[in-house]
Amino acid sequence: MLGEEEYVASCGEISATEDATEETKNICEEVRPSAEGTTGKSYEVFTAKSQANQQTSFGTYLYIQVQVGADDFLHLRVFKGPDGECVDLDGVLEGKKVADKLECFDATKNIMYDEDDYVPGDDDP
Repeated sequence: MLGEEEYVASCGEISATEDATEETKNICEEVRPSAEGTTGKSYEVFTAKSQANQQTSFGTYLYIQVQVGADDFLHLRVFKGPDGECVDLDGVLEGKKVADKLECFDATKNIMYDEDDYVPGDDDP
């Protein structure tokens, strides 16, 4: 079995979690107004802490852990098109803590998928 640092996700899988890059921090600020609109809250603190990526044939989903309070976090799902220019908030999970793992979630239903049950592109209701 590969160590976490050696793991490379294939198309459709979520990568290992890593510290948020400067690019991800900038994307986080770009989608902040949409995240605040979705949750109906204004955040004094809104800092990207970690990220995981999911490559697809039509772009990349970024899963971002965002600190919004002393012990409060959001998980954002952000779509980034293949050209890197199209960035769109696709989902928000509230009530997260620092220890909560970044995982794939259904952005329309805000539910988590068990990684053993998730099938990329499976959009069954």
